[in-house]
Formats: sequence, C-alpha cells, structure tokens
Amino acid sequence: MYLIHADEIDERAIMTISRHCNNLETLGLYLCDFSDSVVRDEDEDDFYFRRREKEDMELMLELTTLSLVSDCPAKFTTLLLSSAFNIEHFKTGQNCPLTDIDILDLFEKNQMKNLKSFSIPASPVLTLSTVELLMTYCEHIE
Repeated sequence: MYLIHADEIDERAIMTISRHCNNLETLGLYLCDFSDSVVRDEDEDDFYFRRREKEDMELMLELTTLSLVSDCPAKFTTLLLSSAFNIEHFKTGQNCPLTDIDILDLFEKNQMKNLKSFSIPASPVLTLSTVELLMTYCEHIE
C-alpha cells in the first residue's frame, strides 16, 4: 500500500492501518502530511471511535518493506518500526528526524533481526552508534 500526498496522518491513522491492514507486506508514505492532533474527550465522534477500536498498535508481522519519504515525525517512524518485527527494508527521505537515541529506543522494542537494508540519506544527526547497533543486531544487513 502506498499513500501519496495524504494529509493529516496521525497516530490514530497509523493504528487503524495496523489493525485493518495486518497482511500488508509493503507500506509507503510519500510526501504525506503528519499531524499531532490532540484528541478531545468531549468529541462525540471520538467517543464512538474509542468504543469501536482498541487503543493499541497491532503488530504488523507481514510488513517487510517500509518507505517513509515524507517529513515523518520520529514518534510515528518508531511506532511503525517497533511493530514490524519482520521488517527487511527500511528507507526514508532526506528529512528523517531519527536520532541515535530513537534508534536505541527502537532496538529495545524490536531488534529487526531480518533487516537487510536501512537507508536514511544525508542524516545530520545519526552517528556511528547507529551503525554499530545495526551491525550488532541485524545479521542480514547488506
């Protein structure tokens, strides 16, 4: 599944994808707009949404390829990667805000044992610490 130029993707949207598209093998978010919308308790639609849906992120065990070529906040990136235990390929665009601390926190949840490729071009914040983590935990990385 590829979402291109989708607006206002928030945590609820990502959790909905994980719940209802649990057989996804590929997820690509290209030039999407992410939103940190705040959920209001008094919103009637939100009340019914919460009654219909569980609040937790579902594991995306079939997901092997994740492409985030958008200005995707680190919390959404780590949310997706932490639920993709069988991820093989991960790539972002040049505006990926992931830091070494984000990657370390991610590895505490998902060591990405099947990871073969990890591409974050021109990151101004990642260091050799991330490379060492990838080499330590991801024995299939190319």
